[in-house]
Amino acid sequence: MTPEDTLMPLGFTETEALTYCELLRAGPSTGYKIAQGIGKAQANTYKTLSTLAQKGAVIDDGGEPRLFRAVSPEQLIKSLEARLAEQA
Repeated sequence: MTPEDTLMPLGFTETEALTYCELLRAGPSTGYKIAQGIGKAQANTYKTLSTLAQKGAVIDDGGEPRLFRAVSPEQLIKSLEARLAEQA
């Protein structure tokens, strides 16, 4: 089982899981570099990054060029737990 596989039961799509794990491996990156790293279209990768930011999994530094970084797995788990608690 890959790290990406463990994220899908938590509500991540395959592309979201690939993107998050790529950021953990590579460190802060542009959407372009992430798209290259995961073999996905750049436009789809930016959309995925936006969704991951809403989920609390990545942070967009807002600079130019835009750099994205993954939050720590521990911080991600806390964010997901908080979101589940809100839905309960």
